[in-house]
Amino acid sequence: MPSRAVFLAFTAGLYFALAQLGYFRQLEFDWSSTYVAYFSTVGLWLVGSLIGLCLTRRDLELPLLALGLAAYHGTWLTISTHPFDSRFLPLYWLAIATTALYTGYFFRHARAAFASPRLLFFHENNGFLVGYALGGTVLLLYGHTEALLLPLGAALLHLIVKIVRYRR
Repeated sequence: MPSRAVFLAFTAGLYFALAQLGYFRQLEFDWSSTYVAYFSTVGLWLVGSLIGLCLTRRDLELPLLALGLAAYHGTWLTISTHPFDSRFLPLYWLAIATTALYTGYFFRHARAAFASPRLLFFHENNGFLVGYALGGTVLLLYGHTEALLLPLGAALLHLIVKIVRYRR
């Protein structure tokens, strides 16, 4: 049976993919269907991840997840009430970077549970790929609003895996 660390990496990747895809989807649908939406999402995700790598305290997991989800859903609320309004773009960029803080934080603190960084990235990437497939499928089958709830579900699943103790 895979270790808890494998499940943590997988569910982290799932959350990262669903949040990143959700931001991109929000900006594409309700702000602008241009390359700016994609590149700002990816670029600011990387900025937030780099800042998260610098966070050394070990008790920030729950606050960073909660802050990231609040930023994510705050973006959804703002962008749905003010569609196509570029005045809020700096706010969206800040929200993307805020949500991505947990990415760097996770990688910094989870690497100790794996024999090599390659294994950590392998399991996280598997979750990321499943997250992109799941997010795209839910969007196609159920629509934009339902897909916005996926990052919350993935974050809760990640926390459940973090809390549950496995028997050997």
